[in-house]
Amino acid sequence: MAKIIYRAAARARGESTFRFLEEYRKTQWKTRAAWDLYREERLDNIQRYAARVIPYYRNRVGSGFRDFPVIGRKTLKEKGPMFVNPNIRKGISIKKTSGSTGEPVIVRRDAEGLAREQAVTWRGYEWAGLLPGARQARFWGVSLEWKARLAMQCKDLLLNRKRFSVFNYSEPMLEAYASRIEKFRPTYIYGYASALNDFALYLRVRKRPLCVPNLRAVVATSEVLTEDLRNGIESGFGVPVFNEYGCSELGTIAHQCPFGNLHINSETLHLEVLQEDGRICDEGQGRILVTEFHNLVQPLIRYDLGDLAVLERGECVCGRTMPIIREIQGKSYDIIFGPAGRKYFPEFFSYIFKDIQSHKDRIRQFQVIQTDRDLAVNMVKGDDFGDDVEKIFHERVRREFGDFFNCTFHYMHQIPKENSGKFRQVKRLKPAEPFPSP
Repeated sequence: MAKIIYRAAARARGESTFRFLEEYRKTQWKTRAAWDLYREERLDNIQRYAARVIPYYRNRVGSGFRDFPVIGRKTLKEKGPMFVNPNIRKGISIKKTSGSTGEPVIVRRDAEGLAREQAVTWRGYEWAGLLPGARQARFWGVSLEWKARLAMQCKDLLLNRKRFSVFNYSEPMLEAYASRIEKFRPTYIYGYASALNDFALYLRVRKRPLCVPNLRAVVATSEVLTEDLRNGIESGFGVPVFNEYGCSELGTIAHQCPFGNLHINSETLHLEVLQEDGRICDEGQGRILVTEFHNLVQPLIRYDLGDLAVLERGECVCGRTMPIIREIQGKSYDIIFGPAGRKYFPEFFSYIFKDIQSHKDRIRQFQVIQTDRDLAVNMVKGDDFGDDVEKIFHERVRREFGDFFNCTFHYMHQIPKENSGKFRQVKRLKPAEPFPSP
């Protein structure tokens, strides 16, 4: 029934997800020479298209794709409309990213681009033994506004999944999560790697086995999946963990095959690395640049994710010849601790500021720093900043934490980055980790 509903919903949105899935089940076995030809054709097509119809890229190219500039989140935020094809007005999906770098942006995708991305995602899940419509327990964010939460619940129902908030959780809540999961009987569990590890740690420390006979896999996403995290999650859930790599702007980028390698979704995008000396290469170590092939409403070309990784074209015993991502050193997150040791995933604060924004330019950038029971909130004001911003933030925090935190606000022209050059949207200076080690 779930598979039927999922297919019907995709058709209603004008998406050919399952047609592309059938295609990609075959193309994953292409020869390397065939992939090279496909990549060059797609890069040539998208650069010609962008130079012709996307305002930002007009008069910015020379002889071809290799002359396209590298863009990042800041450029996309500041010049967003210039990346949009003004002639496409129908079948557009609009998403406002939660702003893991503190600079939320709006991205647009057309029906075909979205369907193709969903198809490679389901193809990647099939590598983990999961089929479209499989029942999913989802450790993810939950909107703070009732209208958005209701829409989210409807979407979850259609997609045959139940959501478990990672914004805050205490040991009693994790026990409640375990009971709900056992009652729901999911085929797989999906979510942020750190939240999955916390839940797995609770199961191990409390010697509380999870009784879900049909559970086949865990899919970890959004954070770097270290070997320690993988081992911890697998020992807690008792099933294999499969890694997923992606970003809010582009969707999934790579999936792990049964032999442990993270294969790039080469049908939908191309990855490069920007090396320290400024060279851009198809292999080696550097900052990941992504070019998508099929999104015609707002194509992102040489988009800098801010993640450091290693790309290679090594052989894999699975037989798939798509390039492999190794040694991802993605953006790190800190967990905020509230009353009674409750844990709050950093995107909890992203949702607060997304609500404050309300489709306006009220906050350009923000950062939340915890020191025991103090929250220091650093903000860069936008053009639509109002005196009610602090009031709204206080109300949201008090609603969740009561009087636990003392909030102080600091306004600045630019929020300092870490010594590494990375920006941490939420970080915890104190207290130390309260959960016991296994």
